[in-house]
Amino acid sequence: MFLGFVPEKIYSPAAELYSQFHTGGFSNLSSYSVAEVDSLLDRLAQTIDMEESARIYRQIQQRAAEDVPILYVVNDPRVIILGQRLQGVEADLNGPLASVTRWWVSAGRQR
Repeated sequence: MFLGFVPEKIYSPAAELYSQFHTGGFSNLSSYSVAEVDSLLDRLAQTIDMEESARIYRQIQQRAAEDVPILYVVNDPRVIILGQRLQGVEADLNGPLASVTRWWVSAGRQR
C-alpha cells in the first residue's frame, strides 16, 4: 500500500507556511494569529515574482521570530510505504499518525 499527499502540500513552502501560521490554517495547532502575517501569507500565495516572494518570506520569518518564543522543527517527509498486513491506516494532510490508535494486523497475519 502506498500513501501519497496533495502535491501542493508537499512541494510548496508557501502552502506549508500558510497552513501552519495563517489564522485560518488547518495545521495552525498553536493558534498563532497575527493580522500582519496573515496579510503577508495571503500576498505570498498570489505572488509569482521570485524577488517579491523572497521579500515576503523574509518579512514573515522576521515577524514570526519576534512573536514566537520557541519554534519546534520536525522533519516529516509525508511519504509512507507500508506492508499489506497493516490495516486501518488513514492519512490526512496532517499525516498518517492521526489514525495510529486504529491500526491493526489481523490475527492470521500476525508474526
